[in-house]
Amino acid sequence: MMKNNISSVKWKSFLVKIGGFLILGLIILAVDMRKEKPIVEINTEIEALPDSSYLIEEEDVLTELDRGLGFQVIGQSFKTIDLNRIETLLEKNSFIKDAEVFLDSRNRLGIHIIQRKPIVRVISSRGDQYYLDEKGIKLPLSKHFAVNIITATGEYPPFSPDFLSKDNALHDLFKLCNEIEADPFLKSMLVQVHVNLKREFTLVPMIGDQKIIFGEFDDSMQKWKKLKVFYKEAMPFVGWRKYRNLDLRFRNQIVCN
Repeated sequence: MMKNNISSVKWKSFLVKIGGFLILGLIILAVDMRKEKPIVEINTEIEALPDSSYLIEEEDVLTELDRGLGFQVIGQSFKTIDLNRIETLLEKNSFIKDAEVFLDSRNRLGIHIIQRKPIVRVISSRGDQYYLDEKGIKLPLSKHFAVNIITATGEYPPFSPDFLSKDNALHDLFKLCNEIEADPFLKSMLVQVHVNLKREFTLVPMIGDQKIIFGEFDDSMQKWKKLKVFYKEAMPFVGWRKYRNLDLRFRNQIVCN
């Protein structure tokens, strides 16, 4: 009787293993069959920038895809598509910070795009025009939209990829604009920054006729603090058009005229 029970247990164990192998085989077969099916559609999702603008559109992504791969993706079987290659290809585009590519259960290729975020539009006296993003990466102007960000004019050196390691006006501008970007009040108030040959900045607010003489980038946080206190506590009483210039270059005071 004991031997019969042992044999029964072994037989059931054998059947379970066989069933497991059959299920695994069916799964592998289903995956292989799916890989043979053609891709029927491409769904592209692009995250908008904070001002709801787009530097790149779906048509640009698809054109980039076809040109980079050398063939159209729709109609190709899944097994011929390298998802990692597509992600790497798309991330070479100046406007794309991150690309996630996947295939859904209905054999549609999904592409999720995160755009680079410009923080300043540079228009130098040399005639150069471009964006700088939050990491200091240079972006061309978009053919679709002009991003609603601060504009920088004046005497900037030619852009070089290593400009953040240099002591020049462009590096100063990048630091200045990052501070503006991080402060909701300053970001909403300022529309333009101009630099002269002495690396002295002048700011233009959205409201009022005055110019804000910021001077060199040194002691920037103290200058921002003075400016915000003045705008919040003094300006409502004296009016937005009383002064033509607000000079922040002097320690612990603002000189108005």
